[in-house]
Amino acid sequence: MHRVREGRVLVKNPRNPRQVLDVSLRPNDVIAVVYWSRDYRRLLPHFPELEDRGLRPCFHLSLTGYGPPLEQRGPDVDTVLEQFERLAKRYGPSRTVWRYDPIILGSRHHEDFHEAHFASLAERIAPLVRCGIISFLDPYPSTKRGLKALEAAGYERWETPSFEQRKRLAARLVAVGKQHKLSVFACCEADLSEQIAPARCIDPEWIASFTSVPASAMRMAPTRKGCGCAFARDIGAYHTCGHGCVYCYANESPEAGLRHARQIKARSPHLGTGILSINSNGSINTGASSQLDLGLLSSQVSVDTEAMR
Repeated sequence: MHRVREGRVLVKNPRNPRQVLDVSLRPNDVIAVVYWSRDYRRLLPHFPELEDRGLRPCFHLSLTGYGPPLEQRGPDVDTVLEQFERLAKRYGPSRTVWRYDPIILGSRHHEDFHEAHFASLAERIAPLVRCGIISFLDPYPSTKRGLKALEAAGYERWETPSFEQRKRLAARLVAVGKQHKLSVFACCEADLSEQIAPARCIDPEWIASFTSVPASAMRMAPTRKGCGCAFARDIGAYHTCGHGCVYCYANESPEAGLRHARQIKARSPHLGTGILSINSNGSINTGASSQLDLGLLSSQVSVDTEAMR
């Protein structure tokens, strides 16, 4: 919230920490704020102020409901469902998207499990959201390490799903969605387009529906194969979530995420860790003497709220 009040946030390039973007959070520079989280409890009390400041929100709220040990410290299902209810009450069902993501397949979490589990969640969530978005697990190195450790401990034998498995399960989840009048889309699963429509997580039509900016004014900027998103500036930071999900793409490990989350300073000019400050003249100090590559951008903003303070 300190970043919102000051109207700017610094964002380090995760591949080049010397490159820092100075992103405006002034309402005149921001079309909308696309929040992305599995737990909005710390942000909910601040919505009146955010609205008074003219920052128009929409939400992705993740709920897989796997629980420990896959999700070590995340909120339980009922806690997240309460957040769906609060968001729907305040903004209506069209402002929130349910993410059932990532889908992990194994000896416990098999196709039948996912169909039944998705159905039990959809029954409660469908009246509260615009749609659901699914995605199958991407096996990044840190993700594979965490899952292999659980497998070695005897928890579950993991599978890399075949195309046929993914196709079959996607079709089953779409069918479940239809039973509950819930549209289900897939994020970056282009090879499944015959079974499930592709998602646009940062969707110009969606954003245009609650702002004064037409969809045609928002340029498309896909970030990887199968992505259908409009341009946005991600102001979140890697390795800063303490929820401890073993499959997390953004933490190098559950322990590292928790450790770094505890190091975040409330008044830091960025949402990550490390030395980065704004001098009295408005320039940026990185604590080093080398040249800083600085850009100033404004756009609709995508933010991972796990790092919000």
